[in-house]
Amino acid sequence: MTSLPKEVPTSFIDPLLVVENYPHLKASENYQSLMRSLVDTEERIAYSRTFYNRNTRKYNALIAQFPFIIIAQLLGFKPMEFLTFQTSRSPS
Repeated sequence: MTSLPKEVPTSFIDPLLVVENYPHLKASENYQSLMRSLVDTEERIAYSRTFYNRNTRKYNALIAQFPFIIIAQLLGFKPMEFLTFQTSRSPS
């Protein structure tokens, strides 16, 4: 399994902060569309993280129960880690 980034790159956050200084840009249709897309993307990420963590909890519980614990040990199944994200902010 590939490693996922644990932090949101600040390059995604900084342009959104700059827009606060330009009200005409904030009111543009393109900006509004971008913001709707970002909100939608954040909601899909949150749903996917919840889905993954729920299934990880079920999997970890299952491989700890008899008789599955025997099969899991024989086949080398290991408990999975939960998916978490941390946002990082650079000091301004």
